[in-house]
Amino acid sequence: MNGSSAVLIHGLHLGADDWDNIVLGQNQYGKVGRILRGLKVAYEEDAKYIFWGTGASERDGVKEGQYILDYALCHLSEIAAHLSVSYAEAEGLIVYRSVVHTTAQNTRQEIRAVMEFLKPLDTRCLFIVSSPTHGGRCFTEAEVLRLGEFADCGFQVFTVGSDVSYANSGPQDVVIVEPPHRGDRVQTNPLSVTTKRAMKLSRSPGGEAFLQSLSDFVTSQEMAITQAGELSKKDV
Repeated sequence: MNGSSAVLIHGLHLGADDWDNIVLGQNQYGKVGRILRGLKVAYEEDAKYIFWGTGASERDGVKEGQYILDYALCHLSEIAAHLSVSYAEAEGLIVYRSVVHTTAQNTRQEIRAVMEFLKPLDTRCLFIVSSPTHGGRCFTEAEVLRLGEFADCGFQVFTVGSDVSYANSGPQDVVIVEPPHRGDRVQTNPLSVTTKRAMKLSRSPGGEAFLQSLSDFVTSQEMAITQAGELSKKDV
């Protein structure tokens, strides 16, 4: 796939906790952030394009995607060391292959902007680099687009995790709710559908109160089932 791929270094809201570590990280195993991991993939794959997004946040009038790219250019020494190349080579990799998108407001829009850019070109392999706590979401959003509005483009999508998760969390804290597919599980009122509805409500003006009510309800159900001796000790 050398020379025929592209890399999207997934954006991160500029107000996120532990932003520097999540975005850049450190040049050692277990601590590599999105920029270092993404540029490593781009260098090893000889990617034609390196994408930076989004426009969902800004600082000092600079949109998120541009801010992250500028941040990378301010840390060329660390990047060069990570790639085992010269300072000039690291700078050239970024400067001559980067594409910045600053209009997208969420993950799906960010990936859509990349696919729209690549659609008329011959690059069909896309690596999306994000945190371990967000890679699954990125892949799902990309698959919705790949199999939907870009179904005739023949894209291949791969997600690559950095080493640094969101603050105070890890991949073990991520819950993926799939549509029901096992015959021995309840098929009615799919949890995947209810969860999607709950996610929308959590972001509404009354989201905080809704989440408190939801937490209280689940706690009451756990207590009721435990008291009835029906709560399984097996992992969900």
